[in-house]
Amino acid sequence: MYKRIVLKISGESLGKKNIIDKNIMKFLTQEIKKILQNKIQISIIIGGGNILRGKNLNYLNIDRTIADQTGMLSTIINGLILHNFLNKENISTKIMSTLNIINICEPYNYIKINEYLKKNKVVIITSGIGNPLFTTDTAACLKAIEIKSDILIKATKVNGVYDSDPHINKNAKFIKKITYNKIIQKKIKVMDTISFYIAKKHKLPIYIYNIYKKNALYNIIMGKKEGTLIF
Repeated sequence: MYKRIVLKISGESLGKKNIIDKNIMKFLTQEIKKILQNKIQISIIIGGGNILRGKNLNYLNIDRTIADQTGMLSTIINGLILHNFLNKENISTKIMSTLNIINICEPYNYIKINEYLKKNKVVIITSGIGNPLFTTDTAACLKAIEIKSDILIKATKVNGVYDSDPHINKNAKFIKKITYNKIIQKKIKVMDTISFYIAKKHKLPIYIYNIYKKNALYNIIMGKKEGTLIF
């Protein structure tokens, strides 16, 4: 159903605080491998919340720009580890950064990304958009639009969108489909609001799904019922 996707992986879904779960990385690698076998082109935007969020450094009273830059570095750490796991499974993978760290990652270049994708290489994009004040959710929307992705798929710790936080409210209702306007109106915080405005303007559909559910990513790409569609 979808030939080119951007997969946004929440850093918090990769393990507990300051710990990257090896089993989750192995599982994620196998899920990515399944969709590659169907000749799906995939770029990955990865978060860093499991290691460090810039906003969590407020207690140090440092500049917001510096704090956010530390968060960007966290996404690079996650990206490098995922890159290594994929390569060990003989999945040809390139890692890019919107920050200039040439000795570790290639500089972000959407023209090169298109070339890599056409050669069936996975591309991991780190550092968000490379600027403070913006999240990796916003980066995922922008990059998906830049490289003309068919859809943005966000992997999280929940099955999709609920009318309230299911970790807090046991009676939270699951939502299979919802429009950008409604999710903005209801202030459902499954992604940053600015991400929805960007997606709406460029008509980019978004899927939210549970990263831990086997075959969920494959099911979404094949058009089967899974997660929540935001359109």
